[in-house]
Amino acid sequence: MTDNKTYMKYKLFLMKLSVKEILIILTLLISGSIYVVLIWNNTYKQENEKILQVAKSIEASLHLDHLKTFEGKPEDLLNPDYQKLKNTLLQITHINNNARFAYIYLQRNDKLYFIIDSEPVTSPDYSPPGQEFTEAQPIDKKPFEDGKALVTEPITDRWGTWVSAEVPIKDIETGQVIAVFGMDYNAASLKKRILFDILQSSLLVFFILFLTIVSRRSIHKNILLKKEITHREKAEKELIKKELTLSNLIGNLPGMVYRCALDENYTMEFISEPCIRITGYLPGDFLGNKVISFNELILPEYRQLIWEKWQKVMKEKSVFIEEYPIRTASGEIKWVWDRGSCIFDEIGEIQFMEGYIEDVTEKKKREADLIMAKEKAEESDRLKSAFLANLSHEIRTPMNGILGFAELIKEPDLSPENQQEFIGIIEVNLHRMLNIISDLIDISRIEAGETTLRIRKTNINKMLHELHLFFLPLGIDKNIQVDYHCDLSEDECTIETDSTKLNQILTYLIKNAIKFTTEGSIVFGYNHKETGIEFYVTDTGSGISPEHKELIFERFMQADQGLTRKYEGVGLGLAISKAYVEQLGGSLIVNSELGKGSTFFFELPYQAPIV
Repeated sequence: MTDNKTYMKYKLFLMKLSVKEILIILTLLISGSIYVVLIWNNTYKQENEKILQVAKSIEASLHLDHLKTFEGKPEDLLNPDYQKLKNTLLQITHINNNARFAYIYLQRNDKLYFIIDSEPVTSPDYSPPGQEFTEAQPIDKKPFEDGKALVTEPITDRWGTWVSAEVPIKDIETGQVIAVFGMDYNAASLKKRILFDILQSSLLVFFILFLTIVSRRSIHKNILLKKEITHREKAEKELIKKELTLSNLIGNLPGMVYRCALDENYTMEFISEPCIRITGYLPGDFLGNKVISFNELILPEYRQLIWEKWQKVMKEKSVFIEEYPIRTASGEIKWVWDRGSCIFDEIGEIQFMEGYIEDVTEKKKREADLIMAKEKAEESDRLKSAFLANLSHEIRTPMNGILGFAELIKEPDLSPENQQEFIGIIEVNLHRMLNIISDLIDISRIEAGETTLRIRKTNINKMLHELHLFFLPLGIDKNIQVDYHCDLSEDECTIETDSTKLNQILTYLIKNAIKFTTEGSIVFGYNHKETGIEFYVTDTGSGISPEHKELIFERFMQADQGLTRKYEGVGLGLAISKAYVEQLGGSLIVNSELGKGSTFFFELPYQAPIV
């Protein structure tokens, strides 16, 4: 029963998808599959290069000058150099847990023989000096032939399936290959590491596919909305046409009906009462241009355009439709919509023009508002896309760090010092993720209007001192001087405010200053003014260009979108700070010059304590 419900839901989902959406999904799936295959090949190549590089590095560090003293016989066990080399190989396999065997072999009479390996003498897998390498493959002889290091394809023997990194050992004087250093890696373990990378890439492909489907749905809804708006506008125009045909309702029309001569003044022969509401003039003021001509109402820059269009309408015997601005009796600028036509007699001579004029000022404002709303919606979509990409990066980066170092901690031979170092790195990444989540929760509460103020007595000197102690190590790490300034004595430094939010505001601003400052200093504090307490944070960082000063206070934004990858964070700190400052009765302002640093400051109310 559950399977049937799942199948029906899947079928309904496919029916809702358009052909275009299905093609996009298929394209993404095919592209994603190709991308995963490429990742597989690239990762496989990188893993091979990595183990080969490790083998080369180890071979270079073994100091094999005394290799010539080995005879490849059991008597080598008595050679002190042999024992030193064997202990070194044992340590290599203990430190590098991914490698199972390390060994050196030579070629005699077209056969391969072990000289030394990493197995203890008591191990069943131990190969004594001079034992023939019976499991050898043709590729194991290749380093002797061309003198090049290589990584073999997976080879199965009685010990398992292995991938071997083989490095030729050359005589320093002759350059001839005298032996080969080899390291065997478990092929299954290597494959698991590659599959882990492929899994990450696959998750990314499915995430992109999900975002594409959501975006397509959003675009489809916007198209339907635009069609609805177009349909309504058309319906309004049709309604106006019908109303114009009803001559007995002229007095009740929202606009004015007119009849005029085709001259440059549009001398009126008739104009209806609504002209008072539209123009501010009485109908009689226009008749015979008694007080003013209609042409004088039209703004000068539109007069020639309208006249030429009327001439064209007359020649083509078509309909005049135009929107243009007029100046009313009070000096106000209004937009009107004019629809008219020329009336001809039996011989084709023009008699007069008649039409209908309506005030469309509010409509023009609505159109402007719609355009602005559309632009804001598009900008919002762009910001959301940038935010999602940034958030994905900001979450994946610490998560990868946590997963990677958590995996390293599992290593049984890991030293206590390395273990503590790795735990410290995991803690840093966890705090970073916690800060991201806290910022998202704060901005959500602000948007929902769920934040409340808890006003209480706050010692601002103590708060600044604690902030200085907290951020001083961060400044030392970046070689930046961090100082603070208090303008009031301990007896005067208590104010009534929400201490938690004030602390959070200053923390965001100081963090921001440290993030964007690479050299120089950061100073924070406050000044006592007649109107209140002015808090400030000043840095010598990268600064902000004039066009970005207001942009930085928008959600999910930084001074330069390009900085999103250079500096961590999702761009919510300043938006949260601005909202909290305004709740506390202040206004967050920034003074900055690109390349010379920035100063953020805000003022809060202050009342001196009564002595």
